[in-house]
Order: sequence, then structure tokens, then C-alpha cells
Amino acid sequence: MEKYGITFKEMNKKEKVKHIWEYYRWHILATVIAVVMIFSLGKTILFPEPPDEVDIVIAAQMHINTDYNSVLQQFKEEFKTGLDLMNINWEDAESAFVMLQKIPLMITTDEMDIFGTSSDAYEDFVKIYGEDMFTPLEDIPALSDLLEKYKDNLITCDYVNDENGNKIATENHVYGIRVDKLSNIPCIDANEEIVIGLTSRVKDLDKAIVMLKYILE
Repeated sequence: MEKYGITFKEMNKKEKVKHIWEYYRWHILATVIAVVMIFSLGKTILFPEPPDEVDIVIAAQMHINTDYNSVLQQFKEEFKTGLDLMNINWEDAESAFVMLQKIPLMITTDEMDIFGTSSDAYEDFVKIYGEDMFTPLEDIPALSDLLEKYKDNLITCDYVNDENGNKIATENHVYGIRVDKLSNIPCIDANEEIVIGLTSRVKDLDKAIVMLKYILE
């Protein structure tokens, strides 16, 4: 092959490298990407990361600071717990609509054990789903001390709304605990009160209780 009147063999090393890159760079890049993808897939298959024992989701209006990644790493390494922080403004109709679909789906697919959000949004979820979405906290003896500590900040409800907005009476349950800050999640500064509770599909109840107590300390 000739370039500018000389053959490939006649080129010096620098010219050969330039020539190869100019004509074959997409082939090279495609090969590199394919190798990386195969390596990544193989690593995932042969050395899968153990699943989180507990998954915590906080969806509220908050500032997430630069400590975010280190806090996530701490929760994963020390507690085998996943922490998902979502900065959401429930006053924004479009964002609220998306989250109203997403949160119940995450619970159904076992991606959430502990859920926290703004007080108004939490109460809306309780009134729509009740025990289908949340675990009654008073039914868990290991949480009696926590409920006593926060007895003036409990979210309770004795009904759910049907699809037409009519109230259907249910047993009165404690579904959440209202707090103004989460000191053990130092990477967030909440702009509103947050309500925390256990979802109805907790994977490991004992571990979830430990983590709930930890983040409410």
C-alpha cells in the first residue's frame, strides 16, 4: 500500500503508526471496546458482587454534598447496605408523577427495605397503599424502644383511599417516624422533615431493624 508515493515498508516507525491510526482507528477502537465489555461481563459472571442485605431509599428535597460517594461506600462495606439518595421536589407535578410510579415498583421488585421521603408524600403513600406498601412498626417488638423515643413523631393511619378517593376503614397502624435530620447519613442536608419506615417486602427484617435504628440515632 502506498501513501504519498511511498510504500508502507518504506515508511519510518512514526509514519507507520500514523498511517495505521488514520486508516484503522475505528477497527482498533471497536476491538478495545469489545475486549473491555467481554472482560467486564466475565468479571460480573465469575466474581459477582454480593447483593445488599438492606436497601435504603431516601427521596426528598435535599442537598447532597461531596461526601456522597464515601458515605455510600461506608454503608456498603460496613453494613452491606445499599443507599440510594434521590433529590426530589414533590411540588413539581411531573417529578411527583414519576416517583409515584417508581417507588411502589421498587418495593415490588425487592429493591427497597427502608424508605424515607417528605412527610406529605409519605402520608399520601400510606393512604393509597397502607400495609401493601409499609410494615406496621408497632407489630415489631424490637422497635418498641424506638417508637417510645419518637412517640410524638409517629405517622399513623386507620384507613386507605380507594380509586375514587373514598375512605376504607382499616386497623390503625404506625407506618413511619418523622425526623428533621438524619445524622448518620452526613452527606445530605434535608430541606424538609423526612418520614422513615419499613416497606412491606423487607428482605432481612433483623438487619433492616438494625439499619433503621442506626440512621435514626
